[in-house]
Amino acid sequence: MKDEFYINKRRFVHFKNLIENYTRTKRHLEEYAEILPYEKIQQVIQKQRRREEQIDNIQKAILNEHDRENDAHNQLYIALL
Repeated sequence: MKDEFYINKRRFVHFKNLIENYTRTKRHLEEYAEILPYEKIQQVIQKQRRREEQIDNIQKAILNEHDRENDAHNQLYIALL
């Protein structure tokens, strides 16, 4: 249980960092797109897509862990009835 807590804690920290980087990069891209070379814009777009995938994966992992915990609590509750 303690290990799962630390795993999820790390996931939340990583998730937060990804969201911040994604948002900052998006803002910079909107601001400087006119002066950036096309190749650089393409690199940034690819990086943003990878971040989107990572964000989705972390969300799924956190939600799956939450669902498992809820199932365990529900099963315990039912067993106690």
